[in-house]
Amino acid sequence: MIDSQPTENPPSEKPGHSRAVSTLHRKVWIDILVLGGISIFLFYIFSFLDVFEMLAEINRRHEDWEVDEALISLTLVTVMGLVFIIRRYREVLTMVRERGRMVSELIAAHETIMEDKLRLRNAAYSDFLTGLPNRAWLLKHLERAAPSQSMTLIFFDIDRFKQVNDLHGHTIGDELIREVARRSTQVLQIEGGLAPLDSNRAAVRLAGDEFVIVVRDLEDRQEVRELAQRLQDSLSSPYSLMGANVSATASIGVATESANGEGREHLLADADAAMYQAKLEGRGRIRHFQPSMRERLTRRARLGVDLQGAIRSHQLHLNYHPILSLDSGHLEGAESLVRWNHPVLGGISPAEFIPIAEESDTIFDLGAWVLEESLRQMSHWIQACKDLAPDVISVNVSRKQFSDPQMIENFARIIRESNVPPARIQLEITEDVGDIDLDLVVTRMHQLKQLGVKIAIDDFGTGTSTFAAIKSFPIDTVKLDISLVSQIVSSIDRAAIVHSLAILVRNLNVKMVAEGVETAQQIPVLQELGCHSAQGFYFSKPLDAKDFETQMGLFGTHGFTVEGFESFPSRWKEKLIAFKELNAT
Repeated sequence: MIDSQPTENPPSEKPGHSRAVSTLHRKVWIDILVLGGISIFLFYIFSFLDVFEMLAEINRRHEDWEVDEALISLTLVTVMGLVFIIRRYREVLTMVRERGRMVSELIAAHETIMEDKLRLRNAAYSDFLTGLPNRAWLLKHLERAAPSQSMTLIFFDIDRFKQVNDLHGHTIGDELIREVARRSTQVLQIEGGLAPLDSNRAAVRLAGDEFVIVVRDLEDRQEVRELAQRLQDSLSSPYSLMGANVSATASIGVATESANGEGREHLLADADAAMYQAKLEGRGRIRHFQPSMRERLTRRARLGVDLQGAIRSHQLHLNYHPILSLDSGHLEGAESLVRWNHPVLGGISPAEFIPIAEESDTIFDLGAWVLEESLRQMSHWIQACKDLAPDVISVNVSRKQFSDPQMIENFARIIRESNVPPARIQLEITEDVGDIDLDLVVTRMHQLKQLGVKIAIDDFGTGTSTFAAIKSFPIDTVKLDISLVSQIVSSIDRAAIVHSLAILVRNLNVKMVAEGVETAQQIPVLQELGCHSAQGFYFSKPLDAKDFETQMGLFGTHGFTVEGFESFPSRWKEKLIAFKELNAT
């Protein structure tokens, strides 16, 4: 069993090692003294007996005048005694050396075992990439921390880390992880590497791009907020990694021991829930735990599991939102919108379950189902409704689907099997698709165009990446984001932005569609600004397939004139017309 304390002295410095050496020394000297003493004692006993015998012999022979022979015999006895002593000492020394070698081998084996034990202990508690403590260390730390001491966990992950790997490769991704670890320890003013379990501060890498900051020496909430902000500022600074310039932000969640009154067993989950809330609100944010966040996290986990079975169990269906010509009222298209009717929770908004699908591989199955069902319905309308059918069926494509190597092959198969003319299929891609590997996106778009389909950029005008790259995108349509359309009547600045976008789009020979038209006043302004197609609740809410088919005959009976523009205040019209003339020049 691995000891719970990850940091100890090297084996050579352990008290047990010194005791082992001292014991060896004592045993060696005991052997020398005992065996040597016994040998000497026996030698002299036998020697004295021999001497007495020799003296008697000398005395006897003295009478016979044989002294020389007696002395020779005495000398031989003495020499033999010395030889005996030397041999005994050699045997003793050989025995001592043999025992010493065995003890040394045992000590060396003991040291090796202790070193292996330390290596195993460090491997169990440290992260292989950063050297920081890992999840096992954190759980042990939470278990052993004194209940009387306050504790704060700051949970964060790197926003859109997968895009860094996709764009720059996993080597750069690993370097980013290491740099994030270094900056985290720098903010905490601690050394990197494996921290003792009783540390007041530590940076922990949980897994992937997830980190946790442990703080036990800050009781003031404002100090905790300031620490979290310093961490955010540090992590948001640009990165230079092996020649690659990388921008990254972090979503941060903060939870303290007393946040829910339930102790530390929920502290990590609470910090995770707060981090998830920060990510939902737009990434690059800091959020402190509230009890309601745990409920949302539990719901999200449940939806993630249930969504996998929703496709197979027919819980999903499509609604269709008409796209109309503002000049003639003609039904130019229908955008398919997926809906989920959960058997227990009821209707689930796409804004809730689509991000869940995008965080897992479920989006690939979901995207394929939406495309297949949309084309099946479009094929029916073409055959049953003839000229009343929409010109195109517009299907949303998640940007994560662009990372699927089988995307083009799967789309080609679905289109081929649907019998819908590719020219009547439009794929909508959100503007932030430009945030991922631009070369990959452009390649995929050209491959889709080779299939004969149309491509639209959705939510246009709210991002920055596409403005620089839009000329390289082989697109047919841009769809103005609802945030711009909703304020074109009340804000001359928003109207000016829309007009500038209209000029850009016209120069690219691309069609513009306004999303989110909800009032009659917006229509003449859009027409005046150069936008002649729209969709929104003013015309119709999204309809299921049956109701949409019923309403087809009502579309195209009339257009929407610019007469309403005359009712706007003259001062507002003058500013807009002046701006148009300025841009026209």
